[in-house]
Order: sequence, then structure tokens, then C-alpha cells
Amino acid sequence: MIISENRLDTLIRFLAFLIIFSFLLPVFKVGGFGMKPDLPILFPLLFLVLMTDKKVKSLNLFRKISIITFLLFFNMLLSGTFGLNYFNQNSRIYFPTEFIQIFSRVSVFYCFFYIAYNQVIVFNSFKKQLNLIFIVALLFGFFQSINLPFIKEISNLYVLTDTQARVFDSVNQRGFGVAGNVLTWGGLSGFVFYYFYFLSENKLIKLIGCCLALINVSFSVSRSALISLGVSFVLINLIVALFVKKDLIAFFKVFLTVVLTVFTVIYSFVSFFPSRYELILMRFSYMDDALYESGRGAQREFFIKLMNSDYLNYFIGIGKPVLDGLGYMEMEPLFLLVAYGIVGVILHYLLIFVSLKKAFEIKYRDEKMFAFIGGTTIFYLIFSFGFFFMREIYSGMIFWIVMGYFIGNIYLRKREFNS
Repeated sequence: MIISENRLDTLIRFLAFLIIFSFLLPVFKVGGFGMKPDLPILFPLLFLVLMTDKKVKSLNLFRKISIITFLLFFNMLLSGTFGLNYFNQNSRIYFPTEFIQIFSRVSVFYCFFYIAYNQVIVFNSFKKQLNLIFIVALLFGFFQSINLPFIKEISNLYVLTDTQARVFDSVNQRGFGVAGNVLTWGGLSGFVFYYFYFLSENKLIKLIGCCLALINVSFSVSRSALISLGVSFVLINLIVALFVKKDLIAFFKVFLTVVLTVFTVIYSFVSFFPSRYELILMRFSYMDDALYESGRGAQREFFIKLMNSDYLNYFIGIGKPVLDGLGYMEMEPLFLLVAYGIVGVILHYLLIFVSLKKAFEIKYRDEKMFAFIGGTTIFYLIFSFGFFFMREIYSGMIFWIVMGYFIGNIYLRKREFNS
């Protein structure tokens, strides 16, 4: 029996590593449905974990998550069916295929929680895997952005649209890394910055990781990522200074560091990458137009006008099929409101809160872990006003992998402390 359990743990470790490694791989398509390899690998991992797990799935946390997940499925089913019947006069029940995004995130969170809680992969080993994967990804994004010849051919495997491919082949102005999308890559680079800044114990790796992450955020030229990283970094350090350290001087030291870093980055770009600096300035100079007249501003005005045409829409939403047929929506909170109504918005954000709230309890015992979880969550919530967080199609699983493991580790330490 012991040998059998050891073999099972070895298989779980192998599948878990493949899922993490999939972060580096491009999207592939099956019958028009695109995915990274982490999605098909997740299902055998989930099966093995469910087969062996005797404690984690009975925790109160996962009872709550299961209820919220079921309610989300029902909400999507109801909204999609209502939208098709009301707007398209299509009398049929809609099965919410987009639910796979929620299911995959909840499942991978559960699997890596289990892996941490039962020490199938020990803490230091997990971090070494992340260090390697993240550094390789950031180096790839950097080499891609400076247009190294041997990287260009590989990069073409990652582009998600023909438009992206044409832009990449012509000027290579905005890096999209292993995500295949510049906005997604900007968000992922911000997430990786927080990981290295708060959790890396090796000073050299921390310096390399943070510098590469900042370069990749900047080369993505994503306004959402740049603004979200700056605002969230100041906010999480202010929260730590006021409510954890209770030392405002500590915040001003960090704020001064931020100011110096910003000036250093600007000076470096002006000196070594002047064309990139001009591109960033140009994109920010058009920000008012994008917010109020075109781009996301136009999206917002169109869909708010549609929602106001019948206030029942605010309660139940119009469903994703109808939304997709009307136009593209890049602002996640508004996307959730239009597609699933107020109920859907509440359920989506309740899932985030319930999953991560344990981090609040460790703010005095593990300040860095609290700052990492809090900082990345604030970052992505702000970022979602310009793109997607919960509903990112291809590369959104890595957040839930990392959070699942670290929250599972928090529960493990609490269990050991109470025993």
C-alpha cells in the first residue's frame, strides 16, 4: 500500500509539473477550440487527486467554493438561455461552454491546494520550479521584444491572431511573450514581478526576475498593466505599512524606491530604447480618447445603453452568446455585468474572496506571503478594468495554480500549529 501511494504521488508530481511547464508552451487548437496543454493535463490530475484525497475536499473552504461554482454554472445557464430567447428569439436551452474557464480554475486551485496541504511537492521545490519557469518565460519575452532572429520564428508559434502576426512581422513593437497576446503578457509579467519581489529569497534571482518582469511589462506597452502595477504596488505597501507594520515611515521608504525605479526605467528607455519610449508616450497620449470616445469607451457606452433598454438585464444579464454577437468587450467587470447580471458579478468576485481570504489571517505571521497574495489580487482587479483576469482564455490558469499551492501551504501550517 505504501509503494502504491508513493507511485501515485510521483504521478501527481509529474502531472503537476507538466501543468506548470505548460505556461511556456503555445496555444493549440482542436476543432476550433484553443487551449494550452495545461487544460487536458488537468483532467487526469484532478481524477488522481479526487481518488486519493480524504481531507481537503471536506474542508469548509471547498464546500463554499463548490456551492459558488454550482451557482455560477446555473447563473450562466440561465443568462445564456434568457439572452438567446429574448434577443435572438431562439427557443432553446443554452449550455454554457465558457463555464470550462471557471471549472478549470477551481479544479487547478483544488489540485495544487491538495499538493501543498499533503506536501506532495515541498515548498522549496515548488518555488524552484516557478523560478525556472518564470525566468525562462521572461527571457523569452525580452529576447522577443528586442527582435533576436532565432526567437522570431519561435514567437510566430505563439501569435493568436493573423493581425497580431502581421504586426509582429512588420515592426515587433510590443512583446507578447508566451501568452500570444500583448495585454495578457503585460498582466502576467506584473504577476511575476510580484512573485519575485515578495517571495524570492535569493537576492540575485530576485533582482534578475524583477528587472526582467519590469522590462516585459514596459515592452508590452500595455497601459492597463503599467497603471495597475504602479497603483497596486503603492496600495499593497501602504496597507502593509498601516495595518501590519504600523509604521508609515516604512511606506515612504518604499514610495521613494518606486519613484527612483520609475525614473531609472524612464532614463533607461530614453537612452537604450527611444522608439519604445515614444510608443509608450504615444499610447498614453491617446488614453483619454480610448476611455471616453473610442476603444473601451465606445464599448462601455454601447453596452450600458443596451442594458438600460430593459432594467431586467441588470439582474440576469443577456448571456455570453448574445454579447459575443453584439461586439467585443475588454473590460471584465462590465463584461460580467452584461453577460451575467449583478448576480453573476457577485458570484465571480465572491469566488475570488472565498478562495483567498485566508491570506488576511497570516498578515502578522507571514508578511511577505500576505503582501504577495494581496498585491497580485489588487493588481489583477485593477488590470481587469482594461482587460481580463478571471476570464482570460488561455493563460489565466497560472494565477490559480500559484494561489492554490500557497493557500494550501497556509492551511498546512495552521494545521501543524494547532496539532
